[in-house]
Amino acid sequence: SRKAERETLHRDKLKEQFLELGKALDPNRPKSDKVSVLTDTIQMLKDVMNQVDRLKAEYATLSQASRELIQEKSELREEKATLKSDIEILNAQYQHRIRNMVPWIPHYTYPIPLVAITQGQSSFSPYSASVNPLIRQQASVQKHS
Repeated sequence: SRKAERETLHRDKLKEQFLELGKALDPNRPKSDKVSVLTDTIQMLKDVMNQVDRLKAEYATLSQASRELIQEKSELREEKATLKSDIEILNAQYQHRIRNMVPWIPHYTYPIPLVAITQGQSSFSPYSASVNPLIRQQASVQKHS
């Protein structure tokens, strides 16, 4: 009868599906009963769901860390720009002070220590020009008189 035929088709379909499920679990799996296939499938699904939960948690943690790093990167860029601006201002002030202290030096666009600028010039003088020759002459005349 038709009902028995449909039941046989249904059982054959279930048998094929269990075989396919068993091969999906382990391609080298020997034929096994439906209960072990279902038990193994349930365990595998639980393991996969646990792994999905762990990966979701890891993704959330990494996403948060990524957002924090992006924020920190932005803050560091701002700080770098501020420091660069501060350096330029300090360099301009330094150059201005150097020009006022030592007006004969060339104007550099970068800071040069004052020591390097004045190294070629000696402060040694071979004779003392601070004593006026007239005073020396008067002192000599007074000694002899």
